[in-house]
Amino acid sequence: MKVAIVARPGIGGAARVIEALLRRLPDRGISGTAILSGTEGTALLNAAAAHGWRVERLDMSRGVAWSDRAALGRIAELIPGHDLVHAHASKAGALARLAAGAVPVVYAPHGLYFTYHAAGSWRRGFWRALERRLAPRTALFHCVSEAEAEECVAAGLCAPERAVAVTNPVPPRGPAEEAPSAILGGKLVLMAARLADPKDPVGYFTAARRVDPSLDARFVLCGDGDLLVPARRASEHVPGGKAWVLTGVKDVRGLLRRARLAVLATRSEALPVFLAEAMTEGVPVVASDVPGCRAACGRAALYAPPGDDAAMAAAIERLLRDGALHAELSAEARARAPLFDEDRWIGGIVAMYERAVTSRRRP
Repeated sequence: MKVAIVARPGIGGAARVIEALLRRLPDRGISGTAILSGTEGTALLNAAAAHGWRVERLDMSRGVAWSDRAALGRIAELIPGHDLVHAHASKAGALARLAAGAVPVVYAPHGLYFTYHAAGSWRRGFWRALERRLAPRTALFHCVSEAEAEECVAAGLCAPERAVAVTNPVPPRGPAEEAPSAILGGKLVLMAARLADPKDPVGYFTAARRVDPSLDARFVLCGDGDLLVPARRASEHVPGGKAWVLTGVKDVRGLLRRARLAVLATRSEALPVFLAEAMTEGVPVVASDVPGCRAACGRAALYAPPGDDAAMAAAIERLLRDGALHAELSAEARARAPLFDEDRWIGGIVAMYERAVTSRRRP
């Protein structure tokens, strides 16, 4: 099977899933062309070349831009000769579906963009309407959790049988890195994320400000992106200077193994890889109460309403104080680890591809 992978991968969890595709698909006899943007780094372009893919760098902006027209034309030139297109996230997903012609497209939203906006807002309605217009051009929706599959169906994008849930994997551990000694002196509370919507790193540090300083927690945020500067400003208000923002960290799992708990403040998620990693390492979680976080953590987390810093702070304090609850949630986390097995995931991906290339597109 010859596949065109089209993505504007960024630096978040979606990029790690795409890296796993590039690494694992050739072992299953699947190869083709990786059409990737390099605007947020070239690591995936390098990975694609290392694993034998034909590589086409095609830079794509995050928002709507005049350059989209040229990108659309180039994708249309590259797709013929492939059996399938696997398009990732909203920008590449839209361009690939418009360009694909008769070649079936599997579309992985990695979080439906309209869910990033407030219910009832014109922005939510506009982006949902655009997804509905593109839906008939989609052979299958690759959903990274059952929660995302349910969102696709509820939004009127597809019938249930066209929303295929293949849970995101946890990639293998990378090379170990030395953690800054200052953050290891107390109870490490860790959040790692691409610092852009819908993540809420400012809310994370606002919650940290409310946590009793006598608990000796160290609040660490790992990530980079548009919200880096406001996140750093917010970290400066955590009492006692016990907050750090770390960029360029590759060994997040190494930090998780030292963490007392993991936190994710966000407004919307499909299935966060960071929380899947926390499950694999047996780390209890405090997360915003959105479907993707519950899909990742189940009963291994305490949840707070999105944007409710006081509720998040209370949940963090509870897990820092209550050893029995911490142990219970840690055991729940370890029990969920098999859900994120990479071998299981790649088998699901291949089965989805085989189904897509033999099915007819239908509205």
